[in-house]
Parts: sequence; C-alpha cells; structure tokens
Amino acid sequence: MAGPLYLGVDLGSQSLKLFIIDDKLEPVTEANVSFDKDLPHYQTTGGFHIHGASFNKEVTGPTLMWVEALERCFAQLVAQKAPLDRVVAISGSAQQHGSVYWKRGALQVLQDLTPDRTLIEQTAACFVVTESPVWMDSSTTRECLELEARAGGAAKVAAVTGSRAFERFTGNQIAKLLRTQPEKMKQCERISLVSSFLASLLVGGYAPIDVSDGSGMNLLDVKSRTWCPDIVNITASAYPHGPYNLYSRLGEVVESFTCVGQISNYFTTRFGLPPTCKVITFSGDNNNALIGLKLTGHDIAVSMGTSDTIFASLKKATPRVVGHVFAHPVIQGNFMAMLCYSNGSLTREHVRDDNVGKDWGSFERALEGTEVGNKGNIGFYFLNREIIPQGGHGVHTFGKDGEARKFSAEENIRAVVEGQFMSMRLHCAELGLEVSSDSRIFVTGGGSRSKGILQVLADVFGCPVLKDTKSAVNSAAFGAALRACHGDTLLKQGLTHADSAALYSTMVASQQSYELMASPRKECTAIYTQMLPKYAALEAKVMSQSSKL
Repeated sequence: MAGPLYLGVDLGSQSLKLFIIDDKLEPVTEANVSFDKDLPHYQTTGGFHIHGASFNKEVTGPTLMWVEALERCFAQLVAQKAPLDRVVAISGSAQQHGSVYWKRGALQVLQDLTPDRTLIEQTAACFVVTESPVWMDSSTTRECLELEARAGGAAKVAAVTGSRAFERFTGNQIAKLLRTQPEKMKQCERISLVSSFLASLLVGGYAPIDVSDGSGMNLLDVKSRTWCPDIVNITASAYPHGPYNLYSRLGEVVESFTCVGQISNYFTTRFGLPPTCKVITFSGDNNNALIGLKLTGHDIAVSMGTSDTIFASLKKATPRVVGHVFAHPVIQGNFMAMLCYSNGSLTREHVRDDNVGKDWGSFERALEGTEVGNKGNIGFYFLNREIIPQGGHGVHTFGKDGEARKFSAEENIRAVVEGQFMSMRLHCAELGLEVSSDSRIFVTGGGSRSKGILQVLADVFGCPVLKDTKSAVNSAAFGAALRACHGDTLLKQGLTHADSAALYSTMVASQQSYELMASPRKECTAIYTQMLPKYAALEAKVMSQSSKL
C-alpha cells in the first residue's frame, strides 16, 4: 500500500506553489501559478500593485488573485493525476506581514462553500479591503512613530514585540486602515495574516494566527507568545469612532504546529483530498524556510528572493532596534532572528538591466571580471525604501576616497552584490547572529543559482556556502510540507507540545543532504574585513543625507 503524503502551500511575492513530499521527506510533485504570467487580468508587477511613486508608497496584492491562484494550483495537481487522495496533512507558508480583512458574514460563506461553484465566485464579496497590504508597503510611517511614542520608544517596542515599529508590520497597517477607512473596518469581522487566510480557505472557517508569523505584526509579545494588551490597545485607538474590539478580530494565537481543523468538504469533493486530511497551522515564508533548510548548531541561512533575508535559530532573544526576533515555529521557548532587506532580487535585476541588459550570463561575467573589493568602491542601491538601514532610499555610489562618483557598468554589478552582503555581516552581530569558525551558510531563493554571487557571500563572511539539495529553491514550500508531517506525527503518536523540538530533530537528523557551493578565500575575506569600517561610515553618511530629504 502506498504511504502517506504531505502537502505544503507556499504563497510568495510572485507566485503560489503546492509542494508534495512523502513520509521519507522526499519530494513527489509540485504545481505553480505565477501571478504576473498566469493571472494577467490582475495587472500586477512582481505580484504587486504599487500606488504612488514616493518612497512612502502603498504596495498591495489583490486578495482575490491569491484565492484564484490556490484553486488553479489544485486544478494543476488534478490534471497531473497527483495522488491527492493520499495527502494526510497540509500546512503552509506565506509572505510575512501581509493582511486580509474579512467582511461581516464571511465566516458563514466559508462554512457553506459548495463544490459546484469556484472558490473565487463564492468569496468575491467576502473582503472589506480587496487590496491587501503586503510586506513592501512603506506608507505607515505616521502609525509607526505614534506607536513608538506612546509605547515608550523604539527599544521598548522591540523588547516586547521582537522588532521596533516597521512600516510593513501588520499592526501598523491595521492602524492606518482604522484611521483612513473606518467605515470599512467597522464591517470587518476578522483580520488574518496571509498565512492564516490561506488556512481559513482550506478548513472552511477562520484559522488562527500562529505565534511565529504573528511575531511579525508589532502586536505579539514574543516571549510570552500572546497578544500584548498595551500594544493592541494603542493600535485599536486609531479608530476615530469610539472603542474598537481588535482582540475579537485578531482571534486567538496558537503554536505553529497546532492542528486547526480538517480539510473542508469543498476541497475533498472538488479535488479529491481525503476528508480526514488535517490542516496544520500555516506560518510565514521565512519561518518555514528556517524549517525547510534544517539548520543546526551555528548554521545561518541567507535567502535571496524578492527580499533578501539572513536568519538563524536562537535559544535566547535580545531584540534590538535593528532586525527582528520571532517566536520559533517548532521549538517552544526558542526564537528566530532575522534581518530583512527590501532591495533583493528585483534590485539586482534592475542594476543588471541598466548596466548589461537582461542577461544573467553578462551579469556573471561582469562580476567575475572585477576585482574583489571593487577597488575600494562602495555602492548603496535602495530602489525600494530599505528596511536595514531603516528608511534608506536612492542610489549612492562612492569611490575609494569616500567621495561620490559615478560607477562603470562592471563596478555597479560588483557593488550591488558586495554591498548587500557587507551590510548583512555588519548588522547581524547586533542581533545575536554571531558567525563563528564552525558556522555554515545555507542559501535559498532564486539568487542562490548564481555561483558568482555565492562566492562573494562566502568571501564576505569567511564561511563555506552550502545548498540543501532537496530544498534550496523551494525551502519555504518544503518547510511547510515538513511541518505538515511534523504536526501530523505529533498527533498520531500522542505527543505533546513539549515533544515538538525532539520530534523535529529526529525527523531531520537523517536529512542532511547538501552541496558545497563556495569556499571562502582567506585573502578575500581579509579585504572585506578591512572595508567594513568604511562601509559602516558611508552607510551612516547616506542615512544622514536621507533624513534631510
């Protein structure tokens, strides 16, 4: 008899993917829908709608586009004759910080879904806000400043919620909507993260937010793993027409390995999933990538996607005003530390297009054709409003003497790569992500396909760079599928939440499959070490200039 299968849903910035693994954690099949290519009627660019040209711009994703993508992906699996009848558990991953606002009466719609009509037909009127704020949004500076002022400062907000107030974080997006669209928010019945929104569609009811993805909201106390009353009340006070019950709209928060229900009749009838299929709490994409990459010891992960992130597990949390600390998605009492950069792959692509055309081969040759350290030239490429350093914007290029100068095409190519990794090395130590002699860097995301980029990464940090052969590109999707297996196993074996960490360690112990992609060159690491103080000084100079604009 064929064994059980586990399905991971991954809603990223540019696409939605379904990824199936077996009980040995081996990939079985997958399906993918690209938002721009496969759903052109939503007219997105990179999966987003950008409103306004300023650096304090609104960036949203069409909520119904995500609904349609989910249904299309399941239809692809059916067309492939994928054995969906063997899927015993589903979990998911979604872009962090984004939020969905359910209209009053939407719960009844979810509970009454009928398989003879499409999901998008039945949920079309379920949302008070049809354009969901996403992680690239930078329009809530007013709300961030007010939160920090009323809560005791940036450091205090970070100490409680794991991060200072950031524009893209969900609580600040909620406060803005309460202030600017109070009549719509009055009709809001439930607020979901993108992750819990997807789980809600699958269970046919409102799925709770998990503690790990919920840590990226500026609303959750990351140490007690519960909503923070003071912060929630400050956020709710943005509503101009009296008290606003934000607690009831957020719902409960649960551990990331909780079973939130069984698959709804809609998906069993329409796509052949078994009615006993469990839905394990969905979480954020970076949180799932942490699990999918199976990091151990002093391992660090670097994800190079639409945003660039560097993250790792921590036993103790010391949140700072730089970076983020989230509750760990599998190990109770542990944490995930992360630095996030909004200028990732799309910025590298822009620099590529402007300098060598739309060809990665030319980009690689330009990178390899310039010397390590770029002759002392350093560049900052903040095409989107940057997260680290917070608020950085514009393109700034400096020569060896520290004075502004224009770069050649080749110098721009090397500068955009070296600059991002030097920033990571500079700031990660502030958050407790210490790189030691036995550290390894695991890479994931589309940018990890470039050997030239990976060599720079190895040289800047002085660590070997490895790629997990099973999950390098699909780490978030694989992590979601692995979490489905993990949550299902906890239930089947009658284990408690306290057993979660041990079970996860056992599951991944035999799954350490990786390939060495780049080894550090000592002489090159020495060059970057010497450049770091200059890089830090120029970053401070750029930010000083930015604050005056």
